[in-house]
Amino acid sequence: MINQADRAEHLEQRRLDLKFLLAVIVLVIAQFVTLFSQPTRPFTYLWYSLCVAVLLVGYARGRVYGLLSSLVAVFGFGSFNMYQFFIAHDTTQISGVDALWFFLFPLCGFTGGYLGDYVRTLLHRYETVYGSVDELLLADPLTGLTTRKRFFFDLQEELERAKRHFIRRERAGEGSGTWETLTLEQAHINEVVTVLLFEIAHFNEFVTIYGEAQSNKLLTTITETMHDVSRESDRKAKIDRARFALILPETPQKSAAIVRDRLNDCLESFQMEARSSRMRQVSLQMRFGMATAPQQGHTAEDVFGAAERELGFDLG
Repeated sequence: MINQADRAEHLEQRRLDLKFLLAVIVLVIAQFVTLFSQPTRPFTYLWYSLCVAVLLVGYARGRVYGLLSSLVAVFGFGSFNMYQFFIAHDTTQISGVDALWFFLFPLCGFTGGYLGDYVRTLLHRYETVYGSVDELLLADPLTGLTTRKRFFFDLQEELERAKRHFIRRERAGEGSGTWETLTLEQAHINEVVTVLLFEIAHFNEFVTIYGEAQSNKLLTTITETMHDVSRESDRKAKIDRARFALILPETPQKSAAIVRDRLNDCLESFQMEARSSRMRQVSLQMRFGMATAPQQGHTAEDVFGAAERELGFDLG
């Protein structure tokens, strides 16, 4: 049984086919007019070419531009025939077939624009859908935290914001030098960003012993703890299987150390249900690494690298 989404897709395809068919029919009519009027109007192929051009303009730019270009084409066609009759004294009467061009030009403009507008609407709709899928791919399905890819975008955005704060202060005459050369003593609080990385030591062994279900529960518990100990404005990410990151804007290392200690205190033990339906406390070993911009890096990669090196030195 075809579901509702499939029906909608088939309906959209049918509508698109009909619009293409309408454009083809208009061009076929224009070709017949060209063939029938060729014996008496040797330059009629020019009007056919103009008709195709009007249709393409409408397709590329929309119905309004298509109709405007058809207005120009009608004016050109009418002016040419008036010249032939009044100036060149061509006594050949315009036939009914020739008169069809007055209708074909606007019909081509409208048909091309109608088709083009519909195709652009479909493309925009598909881009929106694929954009939504891409956004979903930037979020971890288990925890809902942003992924490593999005983490670097967010970190660079926060670094640029901190730099703009310094530039405004420097332009006001309250600072000197550059943001990249700021020391901890010189920097205002809104000009620093700290990255806090942490991970569960021996996570693979935890999975082996307690299983995937308890491991997932542990990861979601860590996510909840991150939300509890940090501000809403802090960016939170899961950048590896058992590695997490916090982007702490306007936070020097002293304040970030408080967040780190809170995390460590909350995650020292993990309560889980054993096979006997009893709750069991499991001790966890956490490893942390921190880095602050601009003192330890000016780009997202530099700051992350500095925090990662410190994480590597932490033996838990």
